[in-house]
Amino acid sequence: MPDLKQKRVDMEIGLDVDWLSSKGIVERLILVTADSDLVPTMQFARREGIKVVLVNMGHRLTKHDLLVHADEVRSVPYP
Repeated sequence: MPDLKQKRVDMEIGLDVDWLSSKGIVERLILVTADSDLVPTMQFARREGIKVVLVNMGHRLTKHDLLVHADEVRSVPYP
């Protein structure tokens, strides 16, 4: 049986993004999420001069905090 637990995934993504941002390795961060737990990561990346693009997969109820901390929002329809 596969172990499908999702523990600390947001934290690990955030740490990776923060590290990449702080080293100037990336110019743009594209997040496909509706999870506002990533807002601190978005804020950090923007402070480091990284353009943050949020892809909301056509979700009409995207949390306001995510929208505020994105430089660009793209809506990609998902069936």
